[in-house]
This record gives sequence, structure tokens and C-alpha cells, in this order.
Amino acid sequence: MPDGAKDNLVEALRVLRTQELKYQLQSGVINADAWKKKLEEVFSVNKYHRSLAIVESLSLNDVNNFNIVQRSAEHLTLKTACLKLAFEMVKVEIEIVKNSLIQIHEKKKRDKEKKEKLASRDNDDALDDILENYKNLDNEMIKLADWKQASNNVPIEVHVELLKLCYEARLWTEFDALLEPALVRLKFRRYEVPYLATIDI
Repeated sequence: MPDGAKDNLVEALRVLRTQELKYQLQSGVINADAWKKKLEEVFSVNKYHRSLAIVESLSLNDVNNFNIVQRSAEHLTLKTACLKLAFEMVKVEIEIVKNSLIQIHEKKKRDKEKKEKLASRDNDDALDDILENYKNLDNEMIKLADWKQASNNVPIEVHVELLKLCYEARLWTEFDALLEPALVRLKFRRYEVPYLATIDI
């Protein structure tokens, strides 16, 4: 089977499974705990697909077109319960990405300082200690493969969507916990996506 056709089938299956979860949740067939369990079972292999399923199944339909509960998250206790569980599922990976981006930014500053110190060294007995300290700090950084995987599992688009859902549901603890990492990811976007370019239209 061609790779393109295989990718299309995988995506179609993801959408079908997500829609099944969504309507089971909205119709009251499953509760929040059962929803979380099914998410983890169905999307155990691909956490990116799990992240998409979280935001898609919590995006409610227009009540004018469907006979479901009100769209307003303020009165939707089930959605609030699901959001709290969803936050627990993604918070570790979001923290990994946030801390990694901060570490990368600090390393860039260290590299600049190191270059300046090496260029202007004048019998500096402490230079070796300073360089050793830089090396130790570099070794303590989160591995590239680890934070890249976390970034792929919970991309910024999903992160911001969860932030919006928490705001709608007035889950201020979860909102605040998601807000700071989101601001860090937006500030250091080019570290997370090196080839991203700003285009003025």
C-alpha cells in the first residue's frame, strides 16, 4: 500500500475513533473516568492523536443543530471533569517542553558569555572553573529527543486550545498552570520550530 494511502487510512481511523468518543461522552454513555480510560487505551501508541482526541471530543456542537447539553462550559460539569483529567494527562509533557526551551535560551546566553571570556582572557585563573561549570550546566539539560517527543505529543495548537477550554470552564488553577508554559512556548517559538518564519502580509 502506498504511504500516502496508508496515512489517509490512519487519519480516517483516528477521526472515527475520536468522534465515537466524543458522542459517547456528550450523550452520557460514558463518564469522565471512562472517557479518560478509553483515550489511553485507543491512543496508547500515538500520544499526538490522543491530544487531538482530547480537544476534539471536548469541542461541543452547536445546540441549535443538535439535541445535546448547552455549549456553555460554565454549566457543563462533565466537560469540567474531563478537562481536569486531560490536564493531568498532558501536564508532564508541557512542563518538559517549557523547561527545555528555557534551558536552550540560557545556553545561548552562556555560549555568548563563554565566547567573550575566551576572547578576552588575561591570565584568568578561574577560567577553567567557569568553563567546567558551563559544561556541567549543558550536561544537565533535557535531551533533545525527549523534549522534541513531548513537543510532538502536545503541540502548541493543542496547548492553546486546552487553555481556551479551561478559560471557558473557569478552571483557573489549570488555566494558570497552562498559561505560563504557553507564553514560554510562544516567546521561544523559533527554538521549538527552528524553520518558522515571520511573514508580514
